[in-house]
Amino acid sequence: MTVSVPTAEEFKALENTISLLTGRVDKLETQPAPTPQPEPIPPVPTPTALDKFGVKKIYKDASTPNEWYVDMANPSGSLNFKNLPTITKQADGSFQTKESQVRMEAWSPEGKKWLNVEITAYQKLVAGTQQYVFQLYRGGGHHSSTTPERQCWGAAYKTAMLSNGSAGASTSCRKEVNHPAYCPNRSVTKTSSKPLLNRWIGMKQITYNYLKNGKTFARIEVWVDDDVTDAQGNLVIKNDWKLYANTNDEGGWSTTESDFVSNCPRLNKDSTQQYRQRDEIFNLPGGNTDLQNLVAWRTDSTTNNWKYLSVREISPGTGVVQ
Repeated sequence: MTVSVPTAEEFKALENTISLLTGRVDKLETQPAPTPQPEPIPPVPTPTALDKFGVKKIYKDASTPNEWYVDMANPSGSLNFKNLPTITKQADGSFQTKESQVRMEAWSPEGKKWLNVEITAYQKLVAGTQQYVFQLYRGGGHHSSTTPERQCWGAAYKTAMLSNGSAGASTSCRKEVNHPAYCPNRSVTKTSSKPLLNRWIGMKQITYNYLKNGKTFARIEVWVDDDVTDAQGNLVIKNDWKLYANTNDEGGWSTTESDFVSNCPRLNKDSTQQYRQRDEIFNLPGGNTDLQNLVAWRTDSTTNNWKYLSVREISPGTGVVQ
């Protein structure tokens, strides 16, 4: 067998190749590991605190209190409670609404807009077959489709309690970029196998900002206090709140609807665009005045009883920004 001996030039080329490969290996071995992306850090929980109605607070109050409670003796007389339908008191002390469109609005105090909030309601479906039985929302102002400006006021993070008929109920997170340009629902989550008709259920929407890689994003959570109806059909608060639907809005949650208005004011403090985008992140409170915005409780073409509506500004906590 004949063995060929490499020439000097071939030895040199081999040495260069080995040197190059060794350098690449050294470079790979010395590269730092990629920085993991931090998860949103929630506000400070309050496992034992109750509000004025005896309802458990999921998160701690803001250091400068900002809260609103419906007047259960006279809801229509509640401070900053607007856009009210006919409200009828029931024998159990609850109140009933049954108009085709109900959008009961709790406006913020002047100069203290709602942003990081915990919105609460106990509600009972008495009649109706709509899929969207109850909805809560935060942000924006009183809006309509009459002008582009009024459409722009309808920017909000929303949550919904959905009827699955005899199969039970689900919750979801929603986003309206302007009225009525919606994004696809996120985190549709089954909450119960029991139909919603004629039973009480507690629902909270919690929305707060958080920081990640130097930018401000928003999180939505839906909490439910279920099985709160006694044998006589009355509400009995259990305070057994559980987290169901939740989502982080870090961009990409976009509307494709033709109702999108291309020149609405921005609601993302980090945006470099002149106007609101189809996937705008709402880390600013919005509103149709410089001083106030709203949260709201919504129903459509259903008869509903309700109790203990409230909204509280919550403590930002570590990792959450105002």
